[in-house]
Amino acid sequence: MAINTCGVNPQPFDPDSHNYAYEYWQCFESKIISLDCDSNGTPDEHEGVMGLVVAKASANGVQNEYVARKLWPIEDCRQFIRDAAALLKGTKYPR
Repeated sequence: MAINTCGVNPQPFDPDSHNYAYEYWQCFESKIISLDCDSNGTPDEHEGVMGLVVAKASANGVQNEYVARKLWPIEDCRQFIRDAAALLKGTKYPR
């Protein structure tokens, strides 16, 4: 994120401006985050069944969805979800 500060002064985040020229961190309470592996269940001929890690959070009436850039083998995807859920358990905010 530091790359956005080179030679410019980032403006405070304004969700109403719809001008997202800079990347901004958003924090969500752990209890409103859901994680899933999105897959159609059809195996790839070389890789087997693949899935995308999807994280969703709904805050202040706004739905936020973050999707992994690449497909994961479905068991790796599911293991990632289990590991992330274990890290989030009992915390107010993700670490």
